[in-house]
Amino acid sequence: MKLGITGAAGLLGYHLRAWLYAQGVKDVRLADRATFADANALDAFTRGVEGVVHFAGMNRGDEAEVERTNPWLAQTLAASFRSEEHTSELQSPCNLVCRLLLEKK
Repeated sequence: MKLGITGAAGLLGYHLRAWLYAQGVKDVRLADRATFADANALDAFTRGVEGVVHFAGMNRGDEAEVERTNPWLAQTLAASFRSEEHTSELQSPCNLVCRLLLEKK
């Protein structure tokens, strides 16, 4: 399974990466701030993955900036899936973990 993780350097993303590695999932793409800043990089990140777990977010700083940034990150990620070329889907972390566990059986 080819997965993408946004916010992979954060607390949740780091632990998901570690868990996936322990489960034998090695084909994981990571998106950082630079990925979101470049539409081509974000498009390359989402193309061909089977699912994306979206943990990226802003939790420090000016309250108004935090309120603008987090929806923008989600909207930008969702927009990258609107291309005809994309077959990926956004996955909630719980659904993704359940799917991975069922595939292991």
